[in-house]
Amino acid sequence: MQTKRKITMKEKDKTEMADAKRKVFWELFFVFGVLVAVLLLVIVRLFYVQVINNEVYAKQAEKQQQSKDTIMPQRGNIYDRNGILLASSIKYISIAVDPVVIKDSIQIKNKDGSVETIYPVDSVAALLEKYKGIPKNETIKKIRQVQERNLKRAANKQELIQHIFLANRITSDKEISFRNLKDRGIKITPKYIRHYNYSNVAAQILGHSDTSNRGRSGIELQYDSVLRGIEGYSYVYKDAAGRKRPALNLPTVLPVDGSDLYLTIDINFQEIVEYELAKGVRNADAESGTIIALDPETGEVLACASYPSYNPNNPFAYNPDAARIRSITDAFEPGSTFKAMTATAGVEEKIVRTTDMFNGFHGLYQQTTYSIRDEEPLGITSFYNAFVRSSNIILSELAVRLKKNIFLKYIRDFGFGAETGIDLPGEVRGFVPKLDSIRSADLRFLGHGYGISTTPIQLATAYSAIANDGTLLRPYIVKKIVNDDNVIMERNRQPIRKVMSQNTAANLKNLLTGAVKEGTGTRAYIKDLKVAGKTGTAQKLDKNKNYRSGKYIGSFVGFYPADNPKICMFIMIDEPKNNYYGGTIAAPIFKNIALRYAEINPNIIDNYGNKTANDLVYVPQLEGLKFETGNKILSSIGLNIAPDKKPISKQNNIIIKQNPYPGARIKKGGEVKIVLETAAETPNPDLPKVVGLPLRNAISILHSNGYKANVTGTGKVYAQDWKFNEKKERICYLKCK
Repeated sequence: MQTKRKITMKEKDKTEMADAKRKVFWELFFVFGVLVAVLLLVIVRLFYVQVINNEVYAKQAEKQQQSKDTIMPQRGNIYDRNGILLASSIKYISIAVDPVVIKDSIQIKNKDGSVETIYPVDSVAALLEKYKGIPKNETIKKIRQVQERNLKRAANKQELIQHIFLANRITSDKEISFRNLKDRGIKITPKYIRHYNYSNVAAQILGHSDTSNRGRSGIELQYDSVLRGIEGYSYVYKDAAGRKRPALNLPTVLPVDGSDLYLTIDINFQEIVEYELAKGVRNADAESGTIIALDPETGEVLACASYPSYNPNNPFAYNPDAARIRSITDAFEPGSTFKAMTATAGVEEKIVRTTDMFNGFHGLYQQTTYSIRDEEPLGITSFYNAFVRSSNIILSELAVRLKKNIFLKYIRDFGFGAETGIDLPGEVRGFVPKLDSIRSADLRFLGHGYGISTTPIQLATAYSAIANDGTLLRPYIVKKIVNDDNVIMERNRQPIRKVMSQNTAANLKNLLTGAVKEGTGTRAYIKDLKVAGKTGTAQKLDKNKNYRSGKYIGSFVGFYPADNPKICMFIMIDEPKNNYYGGTIAAPIFKNIALRYAEINPNIIDNYGNKTANDLVYVPQLEGLKFETGNKILSSIGLNIAPDKKPISKQNNIIIKQNPYPGARIKKGGEVKIVLETAAETPNPDLPKVVGLPLRNAISILHSNGYKANVTGTGKVYAQDWKFNEKKERICYLKCK
């Protein structure tokens, strides 16, 4: 019989010790295994990052250590048809400092071995006082305050402030003064600011661009991609604190400057048009007005104006409605100016001859549901007399005889109901009724310009077709695009279709000449100059297409000389209060423009006037323009410029006075004496003085010198004051009346 051996205490202790060792071993083994696994993961990850995905992470590091700075191109210039500069980009600089980097003093060793001490903070403050009128102590105080704040931020381990803006719109010729301070803490940023040499003149056509070098309206918007150019860029390195330094080992891509535009407009003609339009609108106490003038042989826009206008040098201080190009954006019922289209269709289709007799019903054509009236009652009369006297009744009868499908074809052939294709933004189509919606009564009203809506430019192109013997042309305003003296685009006459025969055009010219000589357009009549034209008076519609009581549009459209047309012009006065007939309020504007332009451009009209008259020219407005621009304008019309002092090279030499005054007539070869003001190297107290100048000229002078203006009133400046705004920019406050 076997007996069970008892386990001694010693053996028991040994067993427990072995179990503990095994437990520790496996615990250590587990920890070691985890560490090995983690190490393997780290090695795999490093291999993935540094070998497999090296490019991706290298690019991320690049982004954190490098940045790309944009280099803005210079926007292209805009010129008129004679090469006179209308819009350009002036280079300015803005000044800021890095309060962490800028030094209180720097010692510079000169070439001769001498050591010069420069005090950047004091020096930059002194320069800003000299060039911008900002008190020196204010600039120094501004920098010191931020430096003190940075000491507290550093103690609290907060990010430091490294940018203090000090001033902008400093002319680029002052840049070297700041560069000579040789301190990396002074930040100089170049910027191009758009400047329009003629301020309000041609404002809607030119439009304006914003601070980002992008066009916002007019030509600036339509040709933005051409004018803007291509941005360049350079690389800089950033350290952990965000400080930048040039990356000299990385490429710099230089910008490509924008191309220049040469327009079809004549700025001298444009000034005359705008002056006469503004005067006409004021005389009629109207809401607004517009004029579009074309060369009927080519389709070139010679002038395009709307009133009220705005100053593109300061576009956001005006109602955006003033920037509208009303000649292409505003559609209206044309009234009697449309009668030439009705007559064209009738003559071309051989439905009417100018000698045919019609019944004028003594001024009232009465039907059950409608009636048509004439201002001048006619009985039995010839079609010639009916057209000259602007008979609604007889033109409505012709429309019915034409039949609607034939009449509608001619309306469409003249370009109504479709965009003309002019190279300006915002053009509308107008409205032409559909064939199946036109009833007999509608046809009668269409015959004298109701039930259809047109734009001023559509009427101008339609009348140009009559003027050039029957061809509808596409109007255009940019003649050519030039880059580095290379012409990359040049536009010429662009025929669309033949609308009528030469014989029909001759008949229409005869009718239109009669309307000016003996009919409703006599106030556009000019002795020894054959003017062809037609008046128009139309009641306005409201939003619900109901006629508004007392709200009219008065217009006149015509061309001259009728035998060899050089200019076709449409004039519209909107909501006149004094008198609403086109023959009374619009026709005189046409006459005034034709007479004034004939005097300064005798070649535009063959054999007009006598040699003595042709030897006299109108003195243009020069005040507020640069000397170079004024000299070009005078040279183009055969006059000489006589400055009071020699213009300083590479400076803004601004004309502040002239004699004779604008509008005076002097002989060709004569002198216009001018007084110049030059942008001074040491302004303040030499701030521009503009009291007594027209507002347009005053603003032009201020902008040329790099100053902003705050305007109260209109007309001439009678008081000016200088103040600082919240950005410490010096602003000129103008009061006008």
